[in-house]
Amino acid sequence: MDHAWASLLANGRVIETPFEQLRFNTLTEGGVEMTALFFVARDRTKMAVLLELKNVHGTAPWRLGETRLTSDASPFTPKPFALRMDRPEIDPRASGNLAVVVDRREFTTEKGLVDLTLAIAQKEGPLQMMILLDWRLLEEKKR
Repeated sequence: MDHAWASLLANGRVIETPFEQLRFNTLTEGGVEMTALFFVARDRTKMAVLLELKNVHGTAPWRLGETRLTSDASPFTPKPFALRMDRPEIDPRASGNLAVVVDRREFTTEKGLVDLTLAIAQKEGPLQMMILLDWRLLEEKKR
């Protein structure tokens, strides 16, 4: 089901998901302008991040490469997540969306909840961006 939620988020159909938006951040890195919208399921069992990407690179399309989700508690052990994009690549000066959905149990350790890091690389390049998934969002209420 997580892949279905990710697909709906990536295609702008947030209202059809169980998620509510709590926060957002913006940044520019490596020829990509990005807005990260953070969502939590109303029942607090899942977190999602929607990345609105704009390829400001002049000549090359942006293609998704390796994507990993890890925690500081186990940085070499990738965690499962659902990922969907609304298009296979983002042409120069065009925009696209990438959505990730993570189950609450991936934040859980024997010591309690921990932050996760989503690392995203461009297919033909180095690590593009790292997004912190703050476990406290799972406890936060919409303002």
